[in-house]
Amino acid sequence: MHGVAQAIVDIALSTSASPSALNLVHPRPVPFNNLVSSINDALVKEGVIPSALPVLTFQEWFALLEGRAAAHNDADLEDVVSHSLQHLD
Repeated sequence: MHGVAQAIVDIALSTSASPSALNLVHPRPVPFNNLVSSINDALVKEGVIPSALPVLTFQEWFALLEGRAAAHNDADLEDVVSHSLQHLD
């Protein structure tokens, strides 16, 4: 976190033009499956969910997302909007 904060401060205080985008990379990256596995374990341990959630590959997830987008209807959009508004209350 300190590295990210320092990068933000450096950009904010720089006298040169700011970049339109900034890509910060962790110096010791963790594989996605390790991260998701740890989150799953914690959710089960804390009793938030009874068993670990299934983990899809990016390709599987994207294929499902594309399929859902291709088969959308007005009710899907209304459902998304109504769920989003509920979280604002």
